[in-house]
Amino acid sequence: MNPKVFVGVAIGAVLVAIVLVVTSGSVLLEGFIPSGQPATVVPVNVNVDEVSTISLNQNGATLEIIITISNPNPKAAILSLVKYQIYQNDVRVAAGEIGERSGGMVDASDYYTILSNGNVVLRDRIELVNTGGAPEFWSALASGEITWLVTGEAFFNLSSMTSGQENVILFEQVLG
Repeated sequence: MNPKVFVGVAIGAVLVAIVLVVTSGSVLLEGFIPSGQPATVVPVNVNVDEVSTISLNQNGATLEIIITISNPNPKAAILSLVKYQIYQNDVRVAAGEIGERSGGMVDASDYYTILSNGNVVLRDRIELVNTGGAPEFWSALASGEITWLVTGEAFFNLSSMTSGQENVILFEQVLG
């Protein structure tokens, strides 16, 4: 058989592939979502696993918060930031952030990729200083008989930091 036929078929296949990619745009690259249908974004699940005391002395304490984020979406999710507040008896004890939101086009971000049906475990350490106030809080912390209320919000989107809008999930959980 003539080699020019094989070359012609190969060139034709490449041209068809180029036309297919150009006419379908990002739909082909984003997981075969039919044209005109926006991707349905299922909220990520946020679970506060624990707030534990790592160290405790007369000057203060070190706490650790462990949060698991799971992604039920059929494609990867990008988690940019988790903000949290920790309360004990309606008094805010601590607040913190894990990750960061990008502040500009060139700004690098500390974000987490969560694969489809996967999860990521986030940890943060909190330093508390004992200023001599709230003796009932410090005695409850020392005894380990403390109930925490953790509230917050998680910021995520699907696929990449530049596609679609950012989604926010509010969470609240009691531990103790």
